[in-house]
Amino acid sequence: MVQFINIAISICLLVCTVSSKTINVDIARKQHPTLKQASESAHDRATSIRIKGSRLAADGTLPTFSLLNAQFSYYMPISLGTPMQNFSVVVDTGSSVLWVPDQTCGNVCVRAPDSFKSQKSSTFKQDKSTNLQAYYGSGSAHGIMGVDTLSLNGGAFKIQNQEFGLATTQSQVTNNGVERSTIKSLLTNLIEQNKGYSYVFGVKFEPVPSGYYSSMNGKMAIGGLPDPQWYQGDIQWIPRIKTTQAAEFWGVGVDSVNVDDKPVIKRLSAIVDTGTTLIIVSNEIANAVYGSIPGAKIDPSSDLWSIPCSAVGKLPDISFVMDGKKFNLTPAQYILPKYLVSLIFHRNGLMNTYWGARNPDLCLSFIYSTDMSYSGYDILLGQKFLENYVSIYDGDKDRIGLALNAQHSKTESTKAKPTDSSSNSKKKGQHKLA
Repeated sequence: MVQFINIAISICLLVCTVSSKTINVDIARKQHPTLKQASESAHDRATSIRIKGSRLAADGTLPTFSLLNAQFSYYMPISLGTPMQNFSVVVDTGSSVLWVPDQTCGNVCVRAPDSFKSQKSSTFKQDKSTNLQAYYGSGSAHGIMGVDTLSLNGGAFKIQNQEFGLATTQSQVTNNGVERSTIKSLLTNLIEQNKGYSYVFGVKFEPVPSGYYSSMNGKMAIGGLPDPQWYQGDIQWIPRIKTTQAAEFWGVGVDSVNVDDKPVIKRLSAIVDTGTTLIIVSNEIANAVYGSIPGAKIDPSSDLWSIPCSAVGKLPDISFVMDGKKFNLTPAQYILPKYLVSLIFHRNGLMNTYWGARNPDLCLSFIYSTDMSYSGYDILLGQKFLENYVSIYDGDKDRIGLALNAQHSKTESTKAKPTDSSSNSKKKGQHKLA
């Protein structure tokens, strides 16, 4: 589903709290992609949802957890088994499979830092009636299925009899050392086993602050509405779409895409997707949007749309109108910041830029376009949209809520130079460029 970067930066320790029947989790990203990886990831994401249509959880939520933000995906910690074995999983509303590498996967599960050792868990049971078959746009995973205890917050919150896959073979999925996961069956089990929780979860993403390459600045609320301090103003509710393939996901109708409040294309559908890095639109939408911006063109080195940097100060706002409500992005929110273009990491004694920008006079856009003619929807509203809006997924009332993000979280900073070595492992909070 996502082509990950080979370099791995350790995930910070995450903190989970439970209050008034909502579990809160901090989440964070791990590292920056190159331009090519970001565009390939966007294309693979659209392809995987079109081909496989992995069904999203229409049902729900848990309590509140922190999420690690490292510019490419958001991660949260879980533990499986008795005693607990720790894993970091991708927060992804666009897939319905929870799986981790099995200890027999070995070198096939490239760079996966952890694998599940079933013989060391006294509560593990293999489900021999089925097996793991997970397909993504950029890879797949195959293996066995099992049932065990899933723990959050270091064991303070437990979900019994959680089904999950154990990959004995995979391709191009864990090569950044992170397992793939979503939250559907986890939510269902949580609500069935604990009174007072509802089928609602909320996600708060934030951009990594300038000068940093990762940050513990995301949050996830499970089992109820998120803390009002996460957002500004009121939650704007949008009904889930009932027709087209978007109905298989957290899909919504889009009245129009506007450039400076002027509709340039109407009557669309979108999927709100926490597992997509960029904002992905059809080629038709991109031509309508960028056609109104002088000098806009696709950068051949990255496949991302570019705009002359000299014109960035004059760029229009771009907005998505859903159920009569406008959700706006300013140029600062949809254009790649300059500090990210020049962000440097070291590998094999060589300096590289994470985003790999070629032309310093061109500024790149987070709004990526691809052929979506067979997908059944027109837009994937990914992390670069959701970093500006807290999103709430209400399975009880079949709706999605969006509220303006009340940035920014206070997180601990650690000066560190990003490299592909393990020298920066286990540093909490933000990681800053040296």
